[in-house]
Amino acid sequence: MKKTGLLALLILLSFSLYGTDRWSAIGFQYSHYFDSSGYGDDGDSTNHIRSKGITLSSYRFKEENNWGLFTHASLISPIKDEKQSYESADTRIITSFFIGPGFRGPVYRNLFQPFGGGGFHFLQFIYHDTFISEGSDFTYFQFTRNFGLGGEIGCRLNFTENFSLAAGTMIAWDFYSKSSFNNDGSKSSLTPAKYNALMLSPFLTLGYSTNLK
Repeated sequence: MKKTGLLALLILLSFSLYGTDRWSAIGFQYSHYFDSSGYGDDGDSTNHIRSKGITLSSYRFKEENNWGLFTHASLISPIKDEKQSYESADTRIITSFFIGPGFRGPVYRNLFQPFGGGGFHFLQFIYHDTFISEGSDFTYFQFTRNFGLGGEIGCRLNFTENFSLAAGTMIAWDFYSKSSFNNDGSKSSLTPAKYNALMLSPFLTLGYSTNLK
């Protein structure tokens, strides 16, 4: 766990030092997460989780270059899936993170500019709740880590030299998942033999740019 955290820190540090043209944005997203897990003889399980929350993206380019690096991080709260509502849970958090090469297109009419990026996708799901059964409290905790590929595509409206609005969609395909559970003190873990998940996340952000072309 410490090695993973150190690697993530080094990646983010390298990213922060890259390029002279920089654009960062914060906003809102609404996510749909469709997953399918295969458990061999125990059959398959499918689910559809709906979430909403805050999103933060950042692009870095070298001067006069339309190819660079991008990251996109999200802190979102699941609302419900096909089996239950999450709104009454004690804790329900999904973190999503993209990193990879990014691009910016030409500016049309000094106003519109397409952008996008693709690379690796990491997702974590934390869920904790307390139930009452036969007069006693019953606790449940789940921690899931997913990994895959993904990216985003969008367009921004440059209404001043430095400020802009952007709209787009993030898309991810996760093919690995591992979950840890604590079921009222009984601990277990699960890694599906087959796993596929598709995430679609439209977003709307307000951005700030420096050294734009």
